[in-house]
Amino acid sequence: MARSSSTSVTMKVFVIAVCVCAALALPEEVKMENKPTVVKSETLAAPLPTSIVKRATPQVVSTQRDTSLPNVSEDVLDKALSDRRFVQRQLKCATGEGPCDPIGRKIKAHAPLVLRGMCVKCSQTEIKQIQRVMSHIQKNYPKEYTKMLKQYQSGF
Repeated sequence: MARSSSTSVTMKVFVIAVCVCAALALPEEVKMENKPTVVKSETLAAPLPTSIVKRATPQVVSTQRDTSLPNVSEDVLDKALSDRRFVQRQLKCATGEGPCDPIGRKIKAHAPLVLRGMCVKCSQTEIKQIQRVMSHIQKNYPKEYTKMLKQYQSGF
């Protein structure tokens, strides 16, 4: 039973991390009306099409694979995690305490898939970033972390 409980908690933490990672991908201030520009990338490890859509600010790269979660560079993730107000807005959305922007809505849409262990869209890089985000939330936002775990246990 201890293993089952541990697996359940780990899966819930994973769900929350995917959601938070998606939420941190784009700051709210970035207008969705901005037209993306096409650039070539030679630095990505995974084999991708030669043209990749890249938003001007922040540096978020969206590939053409079957996913609505963007790839997030480590620099962008660092900046997002250090923006306390932005993180708190997304946490309030995720816990149902505040309004949701498009990022928050993505969180709520993807949470059930991840909770069931059915996030086939998650890459190894995303999993590592998710673990990093969850560690950050657990350390810097312990009340919200606990609340999210309880909320995911009872269903989203």
